Amino acid sequence: MQKLTQEQKSGTRDALLSSAVYGFGFIATKIALDVWSPMTVTFTRLFIAALAGFVLMTATKKTSDLKSHWIVAIVPGLFFAIELFTIALALLTTSVSNGAFIANTYVVLVPFFIAFNPFSMDGLRHILFIALALLGVAMASEFATVSLTNTGDFLCLLTSVVTAGHIIAVQRSEKLITSPMAFNVCQCTWGALFLGAGMFFVESGNPYTDSTLIVWLSVVSAALLSTLLAITLQVRAQMRIGASAASLLFLMDAPFATLFGMLIFQERLSFLQILGAGVILGTSLGQFYFDWKITKINSKKEQDTTKENLKKDIDNVA
Repeated sequence: MQKLTQEQKSGTRDALLSSAVYGFGFIATKIALDVWSPMTVTFTRLFIAALAGFVLMTATKKTSDLKSHWIVAIVPGLFFAIELFTIALALLTTSVSNGAFIANTYVVLVPFFIAFNPFSMDGLRHILFIALALLGVAMASEFATVSLTNTGDFLCLLTSVVTAGHIIAVQRSEKLITSPMAFNVCQCTWGALFLGAGMFFVESGNPYTDSTLIVWLSVVSAALLSTLLAITLQVRAQMRIGASAASLLFLMDAPFATLFGMLIFQERLSFLQILGAGVILGTSLGQFYFDWKITKINSKKEQDTTKENLKKDIDNVA
């Protein structure tokens, strides 16, 4: 059996690390929502991420990379802003467990937005992995009660649709992306501009009047870790292993969110939650393995076809 390429290993590592730091964003957002509105939390998170990214790229003398990504990042930036805003809005009326579970159903949608045939063997296997992955997420959330009559739960479902759109938008743009960091800084900038315009019409007065140190620390950490770092890794992972495989690996943010809840809020992980995290990890790696195997088979077929055509050309010349 052939080993995974270095590119695929790096993509898997990026996706898992992205899930870990992105999962913390649920906790940080929940803390900030005790004082700030969802729009203020999301705008500030994106603004700080964009500013920090610009400073970092200036310090490393890579600001020229930003110029080629401003236009391509507009649509992904809009999707990203809506994604973060709807999940923040949802967390006002639903729990972190419910939010993580429902929002992660985007993994069902991504393959359908890409060329996906549910009646093929690959399609059926993908459906099986999706079912197992969602079962694992439900176990990690201890089968949290979900009700679409609850506004927060419905908004989480909407978030899953927007998240799938964001992943696909990034995939459609990946040929134009030369620097994941520059692309992410640009999409965060566009997201902050979209939400800033919304705040002008929606927010009244100074939205930061009741700010506290813990709120600022939560939002800054969400901006630097769960936005600037996590999404840069996400974009890089998608470019290396593809949207479908990456979306399954991103499911790990649910058990990571639970783990952060345990560390910060001193919550206990039950055996069911640990088992669920194991199911998610196993399913994600299993899907990644089959995607890699299919890619290898298709690559070999292309090489064989090329050799055959070359041989025909030589015969014709002779």
